[in-house]
Amino acid sequence: MKYRWMYLLLAAEAVLLIVLCLTGWTGSAMDAAAAMAFPYAALGALLRALSLSGAAGNTAAWALYLLLGLLPVAWLLIRCARRRAHAEDALLAVFSAVLFYALYLFINPAQLAARTAPDPGMYAEMQISMGGAALGCTLHAMLLAYAVLRVMRFSGEKERGAYAAMRWLLYAVLAVLVFGVFGSGLSGLLRDVEALRAGNSALPASDLAVSMVFLAAQALVQALPLLLGIPIALQALRLIDAASAEPYSEATAAAAHRMGAYCRAALTGVLLSQVALNLLQLMLADAVRSSSYTVSLPLAAILLMLSAALLARLIERGRRIKEDNDSII
Repeated sequence: MKYRWMYLLLAAEAVLLIVLCLTGWTGSAMDAAAAMAFPYAALGALLRALSLSGAAGNTAAWALYLLLGLLPVAWLLIRCARRRAHAEDALLAVFSAVLFYALYLFINPAQLAARTAPDPGMYAEMQISMGGAALGCTLHAMLLAYAVLRVMRFSGEKERGAYAAMRWLLYAVLAVLVFGVFGSGLSGLLRDVEALRAGNSALPASDLAVSMVFLAAQALVQALPLLLGIPIALQALRLIDAASAEPYSEATAAAAHRMGAYCRAALTGVLLSQVALNLLQLMLADAVRSSSYTVSLPLAAILLMLSAALLARLIERGRRIKEDNDSII
C-alpha cells in the first residue's frame, strides 16, 4: 500500500488526540493559544533555559538564537545564488525578521505580555498565552502564504513540482481534518457532557441518558464534514498520482469520477444528517435537555463536488481528443 506510512501517522495522531482529550485536555482558549504558539514558544523556552544556565549556556543560547533567526534568510540567499528566487521569496526575509522578534519575546515573557497583550485587566499567564498566540498566528500565516504562493508558482513552471506540492498540501489538510474530528470535536463533546452534568446535578444519570446520546449525535453531525473530508482528500491523492503518471489516461478519468462520487456522497450525508438530527430532536424534545438545531450550507463541499465533476469531464474530453489525435497520426 503506497500510503501506508501516512495512514499510520494519521491513526497515531487520532489516538494521541483521543488520549489527550480523555486525560484532561479541554481545547480551552489557553490550550488553543498554546497550539498556535507551537513550536516558537517551545524554542523560546529552550533558549531562555539555556541563557539562565550559566555563561556557556548563554553563549549557546545566543548562537542558537542567531542560527534559527537566520535560517530563512540563508535559504533566500541560496535560492538567489541558484537564480531560483521569485517575488514570493521576499517573504523569507520578512519571516526572518519577525522570527527574531518573536523568539526574543518568547525568551522574555514579561516583554511578551507587555508588548502583545497590554490589557491591565488580564492576568499575567493569560497575557503571555494570548501574546504567544498572536505571534504564532502571524508566523504561521506567513509560512502558509509562502507555501501557497510557491505552489502557484510550481503550477505555472514545473508540472512535477506542482504535483509534489499538492501532495504535501493534502497531507497537511488530512492532519487538520483528523485534528478537527478527534481533537477539537472530541474535546468539545466532553465539555458539553460536563456542562450537561453540572447543569442537571440533581437528576440521576439515567434521566440524562437520552440527552447524552443526542450530545454525541450533535457532535457527530458537526464533525461529519471534516470526517467525510478525509476519504475525499485520500481520493484526491490518488487522482494526483494518476494525473502525474498520465494526465489523459483512463485511470486519471476514473479517479476524477470517483472523487466526484465521494463528494456527492459526502454532501448528501452531511445534509441528510442535519435533517435527521433536527427531526429526532423535535420528536423527543421532552426527553432532550441539550438541543442544538443545525442549519448549515457546506459551501466548501459543494464547490469541491462541482470542481471534481468538472475536472472529470475535462479529463475525459482531453482523453478523447488525445485518442483522436493518436488515431490520425
